[in-house]
Amino acid sequence: MSASIEEKGYARPEVLASTDWVAEHLEDPAVRHIESNEDTLLYAAGHIPGAVHVDWTSDLNDQIRRDYITREGFE
Repeated sequence: MSASIEEKGYARPEVLASTDWVAEHLEDPAVRHIESNEDTLLYAAGHIPGAVHVDWTSDLNDQIRRDYITREGFE
């Protein structure tokens, strides 16, 4: 049995979703699944059903400040 998110020692486990939680919320209209991989080509190879693709190299980076966008910029 694999360790839970909390047991793995992530810095902010409250912002992560388990695979069970994702599976339970695939059809939930109040939830938006976003998929972003280090390898940006993996989305085309297969992804979470209904998930939108976010390219971390362009969608999450402020091209002027050369830093990650703010929460407001992401929303």
